[in-house]
Amino acid sequence: MFATSTMQERQRREEQGRAATEVAVKAALSAPTPQQLQRVAERSAATFQRRQSLLAKHEALRGRREQVQQQLLEKVQVDVPTDPARLLKGTAAHMQRVQALQAEERKARDSGFILHVSSRVTPTWRLGLQGG
Repeated sequence: MFATSTMQERQRREEQGRAATEVAVKAALSAPTPQQLQRVAERSAATFQRRQSLLAKHEALRGRREQVQQQLLEKVQVDVPTDPARLLKGTAAHMQRVQALQAEERKARDSGFILHVSSRVTPTWRLGLQGG
């Protein structure tokens, strides 16, 4: 008797839960109420306003930066003739390295490492001696 009443109670709760779920789904799928529409419109307007103010702020910063750059460019006047041949010339540092290498080649090189001494033929006067 007790087991059947708890089963009936559980079934009744499950049915109520299903009914509540169905009501929630129908409410979500149905047309929005005027209050919901107004709330969505207010949120959209606030978001749009916030985005517009950020864009205006960034635009003002960019304009100010360009204005400062323009003022700096007006102060500096660059009058340099173009020289396409300079692209083929070496830099000053490169020329110094080349000169140092050429000066090094002119010097006599002495490795100082004795294992690289070439072996010579034993002289004829020493052929008969011991160790030769």
